[in-house]
Amino acid sequence: MTFVKENYLRTFRRAKEEDMSNIKKLYLAAASQSNGIARKPHEITDKYINKIVSGSIKKSLIMIAEEKDQIIGSVNALKLGPECFSHVLSDLTFVIHPEFQGKGVGKALFKAFLEEIKKTMPEVKRIELFVRSSNEKAIKLYESCGFEKEGFLRRRIKNSEGIAEADVIMGWINFDN
Repeated sequence: MTFVKENYLRTFRRAKEEDMSNIKKLYLAAASQSNGIARKPHEITDKYINKIVSGSIKKSLIMIAEEKDQIIGSVNALKLGPECFSHVLSDLTFVIHPEFQGKGVGKALFKAFLEEIKKTMPEVKRIELFVRSSNEKAIKLYESCGFEKEGFLRRRIKNSEGIAEADVIMGWINFDN
């Protein structure tokens, strides 16, 4: 899936094993921002990235956004183990390179991710994620893609100042199939 905007080409596609080193660069860039992704730069290891990419390729879905052969965004979610959750994707991780935030990349990638699920994973009826309560931009983005707030876990995640804040639980229900 591609689209052209302002003389550049952005591609949204499923990630491959050979994307791992570039996905790691993306995660490191995002982790260097305060209150960016939950992990700190020292936690972005080869083992962690391998688990995300390989696990998502084998068990569910990981999609990336590319521009000029640079990975600028990634979204993945995993199927849970027990059969009773075979219709659920969880452990969603969404990363947009800091230089591309606020430029529509995230929303376009997220919509491509949801369309790919509808098209290739019809058994998936629910996707769930957690987001810091203070991350209002992310909450608005998820809501614009059809996610709803379902609750919160008080004092679950520490922000960059070390203060524990709530994680908002959000869910997307696939009514299309």
